[in-house]
Order: sequence, then structure tokens, then C-alpha cells
Amino acid sequence: LHVDDVAGAGAIVSVKVRSNGDSTFLSCDKSNGPSFFLCNLNGQTISAPLDLRLTNDYGQNIECTDCITNLNGGQEFDFGSNFPAISGTPLTTSSTETTGTTSSASTATTSSTSQNTAQQGE
Repeated sequence: LHVDDVAGAGAIVSVKVRSNGDSTFLSCDKSNGPSFFLCNLNGQTISAPLDLRLTNDYGQNIECTDCITNLNGGQEFDFGSNFPAISGTPLTTSSTETTGTTSSASTATTSSTSQNTAQQGE
């Protein structure tokens, strides 16, 4: 999963996905570059649409219901909202920060590429 064009504080420290009809979010790890997240499916199969929850380094969360509408590769989805502009010191320090920040009026976008067992990555 690639998270891009995130405004406000800029650094995403947590991405979680929830499969269609599930009640629990699955965590994604930021281990593949500044704005790339790999989701740990714990052996589960996911199906679209997917809900997303993003957390920035100020501890703020935003959610998008039915944000990812299909699991086809090379797709881009509009999150529909973004973090508000913030001043001050972040709650956590991240060694890799999300690139491609814009003004707080923009919306976060996500893109995905399908892999085996519907794991997201790009």
C-alpha cells in the first residue's frame, strides 16, 4: 500500500486496513520505504472494499470507509479527507517520513498493487 499526498503534519506512523464485513483493523508495517506499507494479513483473505485508518505522528486518526474499492494493481483511490494543519512537536519521531506533502486542503491518496493472497504493496 502506498500512501501519498498527506498534508498537515506529514508523517504517517500507522496504517490499518479492514476488509469488507470485518470488525477488526489489520496493521500495516512501514518497512518498504517512506510511504510504502505492507499489511500483515495473519493468514486472512481480504476482499474489497477496504476501510483505512491513518495515524500521523501527532496521534491524530482519520478513517475512510470503503476507500479501496478493488484489489486490482496500479489503482489510485481518494481518501476523501486529510489531517488538519498542525504546529508544534510530534508525539513520536519517525526515521522515515511520508513524501509528497501538500497543503492541508488537499486529500490523501492511496494506491495499491495486488499480490498473492490479496496482500497490498507497490
